[in-house]
Amino acid sequence: MKLSRLTRDEPERFTAAFNFLSTSKNAKHDDVKLEASFLVLGDLPIASVEIAAKTLSKEANPFMPDDGSWYEIADTHAALQLAQSTEQAHYLSTAHVEEDEKSRTLKARRLFVEKYEQYVGRKLPDDHVWKSDSVSVVTHHCNLCCDMGWRSHTCTTDNLCSSCVLKKTHIYDHDYVERCLCFRTNPLFEARRARSQLSSRGRSNRR
Repeated sequence: MKLSRLTRDEPERFTAAFNFLSTSKNAKHDDVKLEASFLVLGDLPIASVEIAAKTLSKEANPFMPDDGSWYEIADTHAALQLAQSTEQAHYLSTAHVEEDEKSRTLKARRLFVEKYEQYVGRKLPDDHVWKSDSVSVVTHHCNLCCDMGWRSHTCTTDNLCSSCVLKKTHIYDHDYVERCLCFRTNPLFEARRARSQLSSRGRSNRR
């Protein structure tokens, strides 16, 4: 996923967007106002800030919008872009893994059919289900947790859970779960977090 540069790293692009917006409103501004807006919008992607400036310039309002309104539009756009990009990455990755697995499955199936036909001494019909190119594959980004985000373990004297380690005692073997190593990098979870962030932004931002 390509990350957009933040506004605080692009002062020249922000100044251009600020001047464009103020000119479209025929509003006067000074360096103090410019610096204040730059600080308010600094943590947002510059691309979203630029798009928000264009959106505000089209509103039928002769006044320079406040930084809060500008921030809301840019923030909502940034959250939407994040949700879309992570969702796209999820589908592209899944499709790639699925095609690889289908190819391996078909190859193994054809090899099995060849061995079977040699063993029984006869050819199977071309429309036999074993000769079909149709393969249904269940794929996961993480084979350790099957995209659940949690892994099951058994606490034993040789593999203590964090609770038993903390208490410095182990009474009996028991099952426990822990967060999978993929939790922060799994594209499926990234997409879910992005959608949740977008929903939260939609509720907090009025626009």
